[in-house]
Amino acid sequence: MKKIILFLFVALFLGQPLFSDTSGAYLFAKLDKHKITIGDKVKLTLILEYDKGIKLDTFNPDENLKSFEIKDYKVSKERKKYFLWGRIIRKHEYVLSTFTTGIYEIKPFTINFVNKTGQSAQSQTNTLKVEVTSLLDKESAADIRDIKPPVSLKTNPLVYIITFGILVLFIIGGLVYRYYSVKKSPARLIGEIVDPYKYAIDELSKLESMDLVKKGLVKQFFIELTQILRLYLSKIFFINILDMTTSESLRAVREKGADRGFLVKLRNLFEFSDLVKFAKYIPEEKEIAVVFESAKNIVEMARPDPPKIPQEERGESMEPQRDGNQSAGS
Repeated sequence: MKKIILFLFVALFLGQPLFSDTSGAYLFAKLDKHKITIGDKVKLTLILEYDKGIKLDTFNPDENLKSFEIKDYKVSKERKKYFLWGRIIRKHEYVLSTFTTGIYEIKPFTINFVNKTGQSAQSQTNTLKVEVTSLLDKESAADIRDIKPPVSLKTNPLVYIITFGILVLFIIGGLVYRYYSVKKSPARLIGEIVDPYKYAIDELSKLESMDLVKKGLVKQFFIELTQILRLYLSKIFFINILDMTTSESLRAVREKGADRGFLVKLRNLFEFSDLVKFAKYIPEEKEIAVVFESAKNIVEMARPDPPKIPQEERGESMEPQRDGNQSAGS
């Protein structure tokens, strides 16, 4: 018994150097599901373990997740794996979704670091796959249930009166909803814009003067910013991208002939805004200022050319007019 206690004591207090001779850092990735239906959510967990004293490089997993919509994102605080010693653990958790069927391959995640000996090293995860199926694939003959027998209704006139009243209320509610939804529909908003460039410049100026960032309303700031750009681009390119996702919007603008440089700038702005709006990312004020300047550049790049005046009209307008007396004198 004493030998066992002595062994545990040695392992507890002298076993720590055994852990410091490892490679330095380890990255692990896992999914809670490997098969989902359209619109369903899948959770991706990235676990980073590393020894104290390891110098980690910047870790940006978002680059591998561009095929998905990021619904939520959080990073846990660093903690020790064991109470007295052990590696430090940090978790990155993503909630992902997509509305396109197919087999999605998530490329390996990589973390670069410098170990205790000063050598550069790298840790990489395996490739992950997610199969996205249609909702119709879940239907089968086993899902079809027998029809319940008909229910006999009493011939009490009060039942018909109540049913008729509920039907009338539904009709009135539908008409009211339709009135307000049409009044604020995207097509109506786009149609109200006469000069898209002036609209965009004025709205950006108003947004800047609202000081939403200083008030802590960062998410609201990016919602307003992307709404202004979407309305502006919808008017410029004669499309409606107000209710489209980022990827759908870029595809629609590209099909209208936008060049690559413009699309890259627009994609970067929309994807950064999505992180703030959907992944709860809180950027610094310097980052927000850079994004706002990028929005102004996008407006300038997409600005339509002013209408050209024919040469003969310009000549007529520049020719001095003569009154009737001068004509007669000549």
